[in-house]
Amino acid sequence: MKFNLPSKVKKVVNFSKVDGDNKAVSITYSGEKLLRVFTKIANDDDFWREAVSTGMSLKKDGPPLEEINAKLFGFRSVPEVIINKDGENLFDFIKEVKSAQANSNNMLRRLGLSDDVVLPAATGEGFKNLYIAGVRYVRMSDEKNGVRPFNWSKGYSLSLIGEFYGAVVAVSDGEVVKAVTDNNEDLLFDKKWDRTIRFARLSDDKAKTVFEIKLKAPSNKAKYLKEISGIIKYKTSSSADTLDLGYVKCKEGARFSKLEAIIKTIKPSEYPKGATDITIKMFISADTIKSIKLFDGEGIELQFRENSYSYSDRSITKTFQIAEKLPKKIKIIIERHSKLKIFECPFELKNIDLLGRVRESKN
Repeated sequence: MKFNLPSKVKKVVNFSKVDGDNKAVSITYSGEKLLRVFTKIANDDDFWREAVSTGMSLKKDGPPLEEINAKLFGFRSVPEVIINKDGENLFDFIKEVKSAQANSNNMLRRLGLSDDVVLPAATGEGFKNLYIAGVRYVRMSDEKNGVRPFNWSKGYSLSLIGEFYGAVVAVSDGEVVKAVTDNNEDLLFDKKWDRTIRFARLSDDKAKTVFEIKLKAPSNKAKYLKEISGIIKYKTSSSADTLDLGYVKCKEGARFSKLEAIIKTIKPSEYPKGATDITIKMFISADTIKSIKLFDGEGIELQFRENSYSYSDRSITKTFQIAEKLPKKIKIIIERHSKLKIFECPFELKNIDLLGRVRESKN
């Protein structure tokens, strides 16, 4: 790789000066050489003996960069270039970054590198397909004595995967209304709370959901499930709008201009070193959020990883892990689903064995 610089090069470490051009440097990364270096380090008993004695941890400290640099370039130092300070910027960095970010998604889609999957929205139909994907059957449990198989109470749970005819925004609570075995045992719990379907999750493409239903444990006389039926609700959206919460100083207690959003905490991440966790609470329904973007004071989008979140009917609290240096100011832009519609999706499965498989018909 060659780097054209704004002024004359004064000093290089692990870079090479370019002949005939005192404003350029180059550096060569060879995959073959890098593989040889890694192999050499992996087989270096003296290196690992010293690493163990000094308490080095690959998980906490990362790879041995000084050792890698020394074997790749000849010096243990991080690659470095020092130039005279009388040069001018060769381009507007902030302008170029903003332009690149604005066009990055389209570029990735054209190259086939984007993970984004956009499917047409579901229009109110029921499930296209429905399967029982897993079963948990606890026949005996002694909770008073601390004996709980799978750390669960006595009962029978089914995990179902439902496929919609299109993408949905969210799946909300539902209820099991019927569950009977071949010998007419009623497996429904008496309390509605126990019959309620909660915490349904959506697939990344928003076209599938997985949810669990809890039932009473069938007796030894039951051979199969004659019928299981119920209802679950889902939401769709036909449009979206953008909400700019404005800039605030990046400090605990700072309040944004909308959604009563507030920075609750800012603290160093446990891992990796140098990253920062920033926790923000907003009064907005989690179902309405399509995307969240963070920007620094220059308007450059910050890259982050969501470490955790919690929500209620009215608010959501998210923790964003930012690997780069935390800016002095931060802005949030939220893309929201609008024109939400709620649909009821009835479901029914019949003639299922106790492992969740469809039984073969006998002629």
